[in-house]
Amino acid sequence: MPLPALLAGEGHNKNEISSPGSLGLCLPAVGRAGELHNLSFQFWKRYRPPANRKYREGISEVDVTITYEGGVIFIEAKYLAPVSLRTSNDPQRDQVIRYLDLAAYHYLNHPDSVKEFYFVLIIDTEKPPWILTRYRYNQNLIQGLTKPGLFKPPVDTSRLLSKGISWLSWSQLRKILEITKGQFRTETEKRFVDDLIIYLDYKIKEGDRIRAERKQLSFW
Repeated sequence: MPLPALLAGEGHNKNEISSPGSLGLCLPAVGRAGELHNLSFQFWKRYRPPANRKYREGISEVDVTITYEGGVIFIEAKYLAPVSLRTSNDPQRDQVIRYLDLAAYHYLNHPDSVKEFYFVLIIDTEKPPWILTRYRYNQNLIQGLTKPGLFKPPVDTSRLLSKGISWLSWSQLRKILEITKGQFRTETEKRFVDDLIIYLDYKIKEGDRIRAERKQLSFW
């Protein structure tokens, strides 16, 4: 399945979180081949927590799980709501590390581990979210991950996770769709993308209106 060429990106500073418009900079498979094999999308897939977690934790739902040959992508989409900074059973555990821990447990800490993992946060901001930048450092990741158990993982889990963290704004997602819609093969796909662009235009404007109202109310 071909992916939009824009997602390949250029000029990435590997010491920084990928910026809007450079989603593909954290997806080397896209830049290398232009397509991913055995591509599969699952929406709101439910994941059980690591069995050896010290604190009890419930089932998690990842907004979009994309799997392909040798890799997995988690996508979490936030409209106006912020990323949760605590979970129900652990006030020190935020939503991002919880999802990264799920990725380690389900896809990395066993012999048939995937070779690539990426976490993409779609959020209403034009600046790198601080909650992501903190996990670019291995030590912060290691502290938040559940211990792998008796056997050593076949990959450097914390390094693989930290280098695959990225983010994208809603307005940039809209631009990507606009620029790349001609790459979709069928008329049905193209009409779907056109409708999605219209919907994103509406949601972006609605978000601006809601923020303006909230700002005005805060003055009273």
